[in-house]
Amino acid sequence: MPAIIITILIMGSLAAVAVSENHGQNPPPTNLQKFTLTTMEGDIEGAASEDFEVIFNPKSLTFDKTVPWTEHRIHGLDNPETQFTTGNPMSLAMELFFDAYEQAPDVSETTKKLENLIYLDGKQHKPPTCIMTWGSGLQFNCVVKSVDIKFTKFNEDGTPIRAVANVRFSEFTPSTEQRQRKKFH
Repeated sequence: MPAIIITILIMGSLAAVAVSENHGQNPPPTNLQKFTLTTMEGDIEGAASEDFEVIFNPKSLTFDKTVPWTEHRIHGLDNPETQFTTGNPMSLAMELFFDAYEQAPDVSETTKKLENLIYLDGKQHKPPTCIMTWGSGLQFNCVVKSVDIKFTKFNEDGTPIRAVANVRFSEFTPSTEQRQRKKFH
């Protein structure tokens, strides 16, 4: 009778579980995709000019999009008239976990790469735009709106070895691309 192998690969709070029958062979390889962030333009020192791959995938993603309406108050009416003016970009918030306890002496080396994505690129005169990908299911063109890094564990000498980063991204779509997608009359 073949043995059943349950393989659990834990990445942060995200777990991939594979159940397979084993006929005296090694367990099947897992194909857990890593969350990556790649700069689209510019070359910021210390930033992800290639891929910035997280150590642990985020456990959740929060997407948010609001639609602003302009209110026109008219004397004598109970409610103002509302008019659509323009859309707001989609935002994406997530919490990333960094742990350098076994991999590197200082977790701030890794968090600095993420932090650099909010700073001005001297060549572009703005922070870089990025492409966020996670496997084949998520691709999001964006800019980093905010980074909040909290160091949570330290070595005896005060070197940070664990951190949590709350990051907020904002959708970035050039106006030329938006016009191509929508046919304005």
